[in-house]
Amino acid sequence: MLGNVSATIMERLIQKVRDYQQAKLTGRLVLAEEIITEVGPAIKAHVLKTYRGSKEQAEDIFQEILVAIAKGLEDFRGRKDQQFWEWCYVISRNRTHDQLRKEKRMPVASVNAKELWEVIEIAAKDQPLSAGERLDLEYVIGLLSVVKPPCVDYLWSHYVLGFSYGAIGEKDGLSEDAARIRVQRCVKLAQNLLAGET
Repeated sequence: MLGNVSATIMERLIQKVRDYQQAKLTGRLVLAEEIITEVGPAIKAHVLKTYRGSKEQAEDIFQEILVAIAKGLEDFRGRKDQQFWEWCYVISRNRTHDQLRKEKRMPVASVNAKELWEVIEIAAKDQPLSAGERLDLEYVIGLLSVVKPPCVDYLWSHYVLGFSYGAIGEKDGLSEDAARIRVQRCVKLAQNLLAGET
């Protein structure tokens, strides 16, 4: 739905990654900048969601992530758009968690509803939500945040960030099947809450 930002943008990104890998040095600089410009806003929202330190430190982490993505473009071997986004978010998560470990902080366990909406707004730029979809999402996110906060994280990771079940499992120390079952249970809970069931 929202999670993969925009199919058109991602198809362009994968093609740009391939072009980057085949280009000469001067062409690579231009393509790397274009790729970073496209992924930057979503990555920045991810850093701000995860990191609770100073804005200056968050900006430093964000810049380190962009550099790591640019440096890794040559070795990226994925073939699908979703794989590229997962790869970017794994880099973001790892760099942010490295900083949190240095500061001996634990990452925030649950997604803040306001921050979730900021990411949804970024994701919906190319495919705006209808008024009805927006109200439904707002309602369900609010209910899930109260009833079962981890569900917001699972649904955010899968549908907004586009993480596969395997990537969610790796992030949370679960098997791929366990992650799939948790996401499906959260979807069912969201549907029941939306339908007014308990």
